[in-house]
Amino acid sequence: PSGILCELAAEAMAPFLGETDPAVKSRSLRQAIWQCAAAGITSVQTNEIGEGWSAAEAWDMYADMETRGELPCRIFLTPASSEVGKPVAGSSRGHLITCHRVKIFSDGSLGAETAALREGYIREEEEGGVASPSD
Repeated sequence: PSGILCELAAEAMAPFLGETDPAVKSRSLRQAIWQCAAAGITSVQTNEIGEGWSAAEAWDMYADMETRGELPCRIFLTPASSEVGKPVAGSSRGHLITCHRVKIFSDGSLGAETAALREGYIREEEEGGVASPSD
């Protein structure tokens, strides 16, 4: 199958992935952040894109953690440009949470051989990927 078929199949599976219970999501996020801090990590850059929750939801969870004094490191959040209700680029919450950029999707990926290239992939000389700009 082509890379595009693989990417579309992955998108079709998204509703079946990820946790839906907000309490479980929040607990998992706290555990992950504290594991980072325990390993000496002082900041995390995160792309909340298609991971079973929205950037806006993660933004609120991080802000809640900071308000309660439970956020041990800085968070640099990067939402998808197409996400409704996402944090605005250039915004911040508290002292540790910022959103300086958004992710814009303009083509596929190199691994799936759908990224738009000037020349074809080695396996398929005619195909140079497909440009598919995000909304």
